[in-house]
Amino acid sequence: MNIQAQRWLINRRTFLRGTATALGLPLLDAMLPARAGAQTIAQRPRRSVFIYVPNGVNAAAWFPQQDGREFGFSSTLKPLEPLRDHLSVVSGLHHPNAKNGHTVADNWLTGAALDATPGYRYRNSISADQIMAEQLAGRTRFPSLELSSIGGTGKQGGSSTLAWTRGAVAMPADNNPRSVFERFFTNSPGGAVAMREALSKDQSLLDTVKADADSLARRIGKRDQEMLDEYLTAVREIEQRVQRAEKWADIPKPAAQDDFIAAASFREDVGGYLTTMYDLMALAIRTDSTRVLSYLVEREASAFTIPETGIKFGHHALSHHNNDPRLMADLATLDTFLVQQLAR
Repeated sequence: MNIQAQRWLINRRTFLRGTATALGLPLLDAMLPARAGAQTIAQRPRRSVFIYVPNGVNAAAWFPQQDGREFGFSSTLKPLEPLRDHLSVVSGLHHPNAKNGHTVADNWLTGAALDATPGYRYRNSISADQIMAEQLAGRTRFPSLELSSIGGTGKQGGSSTLAWTRGAVAMPADNNPRSVFERFFTNSPGGAVAMREALSKDQSLLDTVKADADSLARRIGKRDQEMLDEYLTAVREIEQRVQRAEKWADIPKPAAQDDFIAAASFREDVGGYLTTMYDLMALAIRTDSTRVLSYLVEREASAFTIPETGIKFGHHALSHHNNDPRLMADLATLDTFLVQQLAR
């Protein structure tokens, strides 16, 4: 490691040990082993961010009309044009199990065939982001970050999250920017000792649950045993997360300022809310707190509007435009607004 890289590492450690007003440094090239440029770039962590907008878009105004590197940006994607050298627009894809436009968020990242009636033999599978998180487990403090503008898990056929565990359990998404910031960048008041005590209590509870479940399994029918097995799979996954958290107990979280967190409501200030959520995601990536993120902008069939555009119709209502030129133009305006937030 060269002297410059050592200085960066020293500075970074100083920031991590500093006061709450200090800023954690992003992962810089200087922090990586000094090798040839191409090799250094190859060693950079790879990140995956999945962002889902419900109800579909005005495809006529979305996709470019030409192929190749010199394609012309469509009117909706125009805000991304300054990033031409850093993006690819992919068209012609088909999701064979996306059979109902109002439930696609449930299986967008799982690919599962959700033909069963919600609430009865409904069976999803692990999502792509969680497969990645499994492979990267232990390399970052948080295997993944799940976000949505609604929060929680939602319901079967109306998910509020994009992430599903290997046990087909929906992972709750956070919609509170403040709680996300505190979870990722605020250390526990009691330090590592308090954190270990809390994790120990969690582990003890999990042990009790498993013991009771083993006893119950011997007295119930086959169908109930299948449901219990699904439940225990989810418990085991929680146990694994607790064990991973224990390994990070003695490592301080990166310090970061929270002055970018606005008290914006998604319903009242879509742009302000998205700005805050995207900044949180960027900060999580820059500090290498996680490398896998998902964000559900809104639930399927939601009547959300974007007041800043002056359009009173909701995104879902406009998606049923029936090729009406005025409604299609309004939908394209909402689509463009969402792309602008991403481009920023």
